[in-house]
Amino acid sequence: MQLGRYLILFLMTLLVGCAGASRHTDPVSVGPVQNIAPGIALRLPATPPFGADVTAQQLVQARYRNRTEVFQALIESSSGRFTIVLTVPSGPRIMRIDWTANGIAEKREAIAPSSLSARRLLADLALVYAPENILRRNIEGAELVAGDDGGRKLERNGETVVEVERPLHEPWNARARLVNHAYGYTLDIQSRLMVSP
Repeated sequence: MQLGRYLILFLMTLLVGCAGASRHTDPVSVGPVQNIAPGIALRLPATPPFGADVTAQQLVQARYRNRTEVFQALIESSSGRFTIVLTVPSGPRIMRIDWTANGIAEKREAIAPSSLSARRLLADLALVYAPENILRRNIEGAELVAGDDGGRKLERNGETVVEVERPLHEPWNARARLVNHAYGYTLDIQSRLMVSP
């Protein structure tokens, strides 16, 4: 239970405390707006941008200042639907998030803090896994710089605000890292595609 309490406290600080979200006025073309850093936002698309036929299991190590926590995620993506279930490693469920054209729905378990942001999680996942062209259209206040190796950076006035390390091919079946310099956190993600029986 001690680990669960620390995980929840950490997730509250990491994923929510730094940024807010607001609703864009045109829900048909775009979804909610999530702050990525001061003056930088990502307009989440109206429908999930991750593509079809992805089922992946992830082990995520989150670091914020001197704290490190680990959590698991089960991800399922199909055309028009994206679902993520967060759990304590080998433990109880924290939250389920469903993203469709009808919006973002979340189901919180008793251990999930009310301030845990589904939009923050989806924005971070989009920075790592969404196609570049979608990110370019939906990032406000920064420039997306893509590397030949699959890596990405958000830059503003020549300064790197967010860095993403990820492979060019099959990012759902590999290691990735997101470093948000503005808010001082790092997500190390080990993702593994799951094969249907």
